[in-house]
Amino acid sequence: MNLTEEELRSLSREYLNSYYSLNTYIGCTIDCAYCFLAPIGIVPSVPIRVISEEDLVAEALADPLFVRGETVISLNNRTDPFLNHQVKNSTFRLMDILERENLTNPVTITSKGMLTIEDVRRLDEYRHILPIIIVTYNGMPRLLQPIDCTLQEATMRHVATCQNVRLIHQFRPIIPGLNDSEETIRRTCSYASRFCDATIYQGVRVNKFICERLQARNYEYTGTLSTKKIKSHKVDAVFQAWQQENPTYHIFDHTSCCLSYVLRQPDYNVCYREVRCSVSCPNYVRCHDEAPVPPVDLAEQLARIGIYDGWAYTEGRLRVSKPITDEQRSFVRHILHLPCDYEHRRSLFSEKMMERGDV
Repeated sequence: MNLTEEELRSLSREYLNSYYSLNTYIGCTIDCAYCFLAPIGIVPSVPIRVISEEDLVAEALADPLFVRGETVISLNNRTDPFLNHQVKNSTFRLMDILERENLTNPVTITSKGMLTIEDVRRLDEYRHILPIIIVTYNGMPRLLQPIDCTLQEATMRHVATCQNVRLIHQFRPIIPGLNDSEETIRRTCSYASRFCDATIYQGVRVNKFICERLQARNYEYTGTLSTKKIKSHKVDAVFQAWQQENPTYHIFDHTSCCLSYVLRQPDYNVCYREVRCSVSCPNYVRCHDEAPVPPVDLAEQLARIGIYDGWAYTEGRLRVSKPITDEQRSFVRHILHLPCDYEHRRSLFSEKMMERGDV
């Protein structure tokens, strides 16, 4: 890992597209071939502790972009939050502090690792924060994802015993020829649906750097190079067919859609204003009939996050003519519930680093 102390620290707190990311540790030893953090230089790497739990939470609470009770949080997603004893303890320490602050924010934790019965009993004791465990369980071969899938299966079984914890299955990434077969998708979803509240499935994000990592493990990626997650219509069709056969269990292809369904609220990332949603979506009525309206103090809310002028609110959208950051855009969508059009965007540090692999 060749990042400077300042660069590592900048990765500890970022407001991403789907949630506000808080990280005490940076780096991961699992070393999945497709890992989008690899271009940053923190995979494979023993996790480095970059900030204390107390300082990290204090910084978040002082951030104008963070809203108590609303902002969706993600913990230690610049590593695996249950990677080892130290990282797991830190992840729980973060939750303890958030609970002590009487926050009621949803707290997501995405992992391929193991939660024991003792761990999930501790998770179930929180009464203010709402823990949401997102288990990555995707049928990927061990050569490309060197961790035993039985760990994820055990975690799902254990978390399913909780009363106050939500459990989501994440089938991600989907890579052509590796885990996109109908057999793999059906087998994986059938197991996860026994324990989880819903499934998210997403494609793969591959630039030249990731392409070379895949090639080094004897997989020749011939798909599209893109900064966005790519999946095929064939994969969509398999998931849709499985969904029709299992109508009481729901599958989503947007993280915020799935989280909002589990939270029983309209999609906080306002995807329903960007895409044509299927009326069969279990959250369709919430998003289209109960969607929140923009705040009456819109100018004040924008000034709070540093957007003082150069904006207009027209036809239900915010249009910004001056440069806007990814974090400001996330606030506008998640908290102000507005689609946001802009002429210039300033990427997060992590995005700039990941894009160094070029597409």
